[in-house]
Amino acid sequence: MDPISFKIGGFAIYWYGILVAGGFLAGLWTASKRAALSGIDGKVVSDLGIWIIIAALVGSRVLYVMTNWGEFSDKPFSDWIDFRSGGLVFYGGFIGAALAVILYTRIHGSQPLWKIADAFAPSVPLGHALGRLGCLMYGCCFGATCDLPWAIQFPANSPAFNALGQATGDPAHSVHGPGFTAGSDSTARCSPFT
Repeated sequence: MDPISFKIGGFAIYWYGILVAGGFLAGLWTASKRAALSGIDGKVVSDLGIWIIIAALVGSRVLYVMTNWGEFSDKPFSDWIDFRSGGLVFYGGFIGAALAVILYTRIHGSQPLWKIADAFAPSVPLGHALGRLGCLMYGCCFGATCDLPWAIQFPANSPAFNALGQATGDPAHSVHGPGFTAGSDSTARCSPFT
């Protein structure tokens, strides 16, 4: 596994960033399709998408810094906001995005919160599944040692191999990806607020 997908000059483009961006785009695309079926203006989805992306990134980094305060307490603020060094937490991103949606509906008030939440909710597991695959490609969040036949085989000298002391790891990513995608589909079929 090489966490770097390609380079443009000396600037590395990581698989994690590509897959997280893909998760945001897939989520916004599916939300826009559901929003149209619910009579929500497409401009609301595109405007809200920008709010969600920014709030999710900020929230995910804030929670990472908070949960690893010992690592950041004596570092400059520039290290706190260095997204390229890693350290994003899904729950922080979810909280940030949820707060952005609530704030947006309070400020703009043209669409009811629950109708917007209904359009966006099934997209969350889809985006999360792609983000987890990004974690796998980056070599982080690899779980614990696993001896099951479907365990992921990590290459020698990869971060997972070095941390686990062997090549097999918990197949969390391979289970979460399809599981979150299935969750997205089943959530989309149950829309009580529209």
